[in-house]
Amino acid sequence: RADPPASGLVVVLGPVVRIGLWRALIEGLGGPQGPIDGLKHVAVELGDGRRDQQVWGMLRSGPLRDCMSSFDRLDRIRDLLTDASVVVRPESRTAVRSIEIQAILQGATLVASESNWRGDDGSDSGARLIAAEDLYEPKAWRAAVESSLREIPTTAERQAAEASLVSVVAPRWHQPLDTVLHG
Repeated sequence: RADPPASGLVVVLGPVVRIGLWRALIEGLGGPQGPIDGLKHVAVELGDGRRDQQVWGMLRSGPLRDCMSSFDRLDRIRDLLTDASVVVRPESRTAVRSIEIQAILQGATLVASESNWRGDDGSDSGARLIAAEDLYEPKAWRAAVESSLREIPTTAERQAAEASLVSVVAPRWHQPLDTVLHG
């Protein structure tokens, strides 16, 4: 796709580990000044754990309540989510997920916590990485998502994301994994 999605869809991927970090993210997205310009909908991956329910409560009682939804099984709505404008990974101790790469290939921008677990610094893909000291600052999340909704990822950034797909990195595993995930 030559142009990035103009959907205004922001997808936030779990798991929920640190409530304070998620509070900062939610305040950044919705903040006292209202939802970020260009943000039309926030889809949040939540499970049924206690922390997930706390995040749900924050979302439902804040300024994002009219433009948010949650999901618990990513594979059921993968095609919809790959049309996201921005994919957010708040937790830093999680490996890169295929949905991130697929969304970037479609023109989305990744906003994530800096992490040694990611295996990249995000610079090749145009990702906005939040430094550890800024994770609990709503303004850091707001600025990263806001700029992501405004700016178009370059062809080089999309190519860098494509180079890390399992079909390229481990081609012999591509077919079995695709069959397991998509039937």
